[in-house]
Amino acid sequence: MDSLAYTRELDNLILPMPWTWLIVYLDVVALYPSIPMKDSLQATMQFLKENTPMPNEVQLMIVKIMELVVSKKCSEHAYSIYHRVDGIVMGEALSVMVANTFMYKVVEEKIMHKWRDYLFSLCKIR
Repeated sequence: MDSLAYTRELDNLILPMPWTWLIVYLDVVALYPSIPMKDSLQATMQFLKENTPMPNEVQLMIVKIMELVVSKKCSEHAYSIYHRVDGIVMGEALSVMVANTFMYKVVEEKIMHKWRDYLFSLCKIR
């Protein structure tokens, strides 16, 4: 789904009346290179604990494997080697999961709809 398809999907959203809500739309700029590694691993552990029935040992093993994968500082693309200073590499197998679990920690249960690095929420006006 691209941005245009996402906005068309929002056009079909049926909102309750009378309208007492505030629409909030956020776009996270440079999400992948901005994610702190330590926080993303903690967010993944929190997500696994809250949303999976896996034993604690399996959860720890998953986070340790992720730590090995995301802690490498170099990546290769189109016959060139790049040194990553911070964040995660776009296109790396675990990057989407790391980004999603990090954003899950940041926004927790306050978000009505999330798509990639866009956040859409309805907040009740008091």
